Amino acid sequence: MGKPNALKALDPLEFRFTDPEDVQKYGDRWFTYDEGKYLRMRARDLIELEGEIGTPMIVVMNGVRNSTTLGDTAAAWLGVRTKDEGLAGSFETFNPITNLIEWRDPSEGKEQAPEVSEPDLPVVGRFGNTNSDPTDTVVLPSLPVAE
Repeated sequence: MGKPNALKALDPLEFRFTDPEDVQKYGDRWFTYDEGKYLRMRARDLIELEGEIGTPMIVVMNGVRNSTTLGDTAAAWLGVRTKDEGLAGSFETFNPITNLIEWRDPSEGKEQAPEVSEPDLPVVGRFGNTNSDPTDTVVLPSLPVAE
């Protein structure tokens, strides 16, 4: 398995809190989790951030893809922290109801950008396969074992 890089990051995701207590604490505005930002961080800054969260960023990123409590909590904390570090507080004390967080693609409800001629890549986890086109079938010939 290759190392993740900024070219393979999830597109930014927007989220907002819906639990009344969380809305009271963090507001009802949309925050952004931008995975590419963390993939482009300098090593020492990333090590410091991983220390604050208490886990490697790859665990956070995989957790977001699979909707784990740790992944969603860390992504939400990172998004709030990006907007307002004081509001986010420490990761240790950040405790929203993550199953009630509403997630969306930032382009939802906005005018769509023109199509770019890049291949559609499937996304795993909460987002499923985003490519609805049928895949090509490839047939490979079977040959006898060479002696």
